[in-house]
Amino acid sequence: MGKKVKTARMISVISAASFITGLFLATVMHPFFIILSAIAAFLPDLLRAIGVLRDVDELYEVSSNIAARITLVAGTVYIATLFALTDLEHVPPDQQRDAWLTAFILIFAVRYIAYAIMYWDVRAAAPRICLIFGLFWASFSVLSCWGDWISLLMQAGLTAVPFFLLMFMVRRHPRTTGVMALCAAVAAFFFFNQYRLFWGKLDSLIVFLLMTLPLLAVGTGLIIKKGPVTKSP
Repeated sequence: MGKKVKTARMISVISAASFITGLFLATVMHPFFIILSAIAAFLPDLLRAIGVLRDVDELYEVSSNIAARITLVAGTVYIATLFALTDLEHVPPDQQRDAWLTAFILIFAVRYIAYAIMYWDVRAAAPRICLIFGLFWASFSVLSCWGDWISLLMQAGLTAVPFFLLMFMVRRHPRTTGVMALCAAVAAFFFFNQYRLFWGKLDSLIVFLLMTLPLLAVGTGLIIKKGPVTKSP
């Protein structure tokens, strides 16, 4: 059992690293690298489906199915809305690439957050959610501000550091961490101009999905949750 757990964790790390790498390469080099992210995002599930990973239990199946349904609804609604807006010419041609990229990010972000909270107790899932999105923003800051150390520190301080701070606090102060996460979500919503979503500015949705949404999920879950942790991976 220990070997299976180690193998599953190693594959999960490879999957997350490949997803981030593919997403950045698709942004800065060529859109076809998004295929790497697409495969990496669901690599553990694919390996379980073909029998390479044998760590599936009943809780995993239930959690995975619920997360998949939530993701299907969110993805279908977004794609249908995007299709309608594009047909009505409300999405400028220069924003259509980012709009479809957002669909992919939405599927990954919603699926991961939903699965993590369903499979683990929210207090066990919160550090992992914060770690994944914190690493994403740290990588983004390094790649986008390489050579300009002041900008790198400022951007990382605004995007990645809050996730890492919450990750270290959640074990001892879950309620306080939940309140801080919600405050950070509200601050991010206004600081990064995500209110432009109400005017149909889809470019703001990427930041919402990768920053505000996980903060809202972690904050709400930690405040609502009562009692001790019920499951730890």
